Amino acid sequence: QNNPQPPYDPQKVFDCKWELDSLASFLQISSAYHARVPDDLTFFGKYRWIEAVKAAVDAAAAMRLGTYDEEGKVLPSAWTFTGWTNRGSETLTNDGLGNPVKENGMVRSGFRPSDDACIFQLLTPSNMMFAAYLEQASVIMKGLAGLDGLDQKKKAMAKNMTVQMRELAKGIRHGIAKDAVVTHREFGEMFAYEVDG
Repeated sequence: QNNPQPPYDPQKVFDCKWELDSLASFLQISSAYHARVPDDLTFFGKYRWIEAVKAAVDAAAAMRLGTYDEEGKVLPSAWTFTGWTNRGSETLTNDGLGNPVKENGMVRSGFRPSDDACIFQLLTPSNMMFAAYLEQASVIMKGLAGLDGLDQKKKAMAKNMTVQMRELAKGIRHGIAKDAVVTHREFGEMFAYEVDG
């Protein structure tokens, strides 16, 4: 029995492991569709796409916080996960928080795309993917902000989301450059798979 917080409805959601690449994949599919049909912005304007992207960006932004505040007190997390299992890779340590992380601009990911738990929650490939597709999908969002026929409330939301998406991507890229580039004694600079800030 898994125990994610906040709780979810297992009739609607198969599993509730937090994997950043899942949010990135939604943006990837959106960007791929837009690349094939660049003149069809109305598709994104009529199916609550703006609201879905906002939910994804808000969820990711909430997972950028570190584990501790400046006084060393544990910060509340937007998401935790514990599972009753005999495999350590299927649950997170520290009552579902995972191993400690220092805030650096990257987004925490509790689990890898392979469904096993991250050791260090700042998973570099998933953050790279998310940053890249935030930037690509922000082009769609910018187009929606100026789309004729879209109501003013949605246009304003799209304009605001364009800025938020680009700022989030910039912060992620900064965190990667700061903490995820390591020097190997033989091969020189490379990206670490996971870091903890």
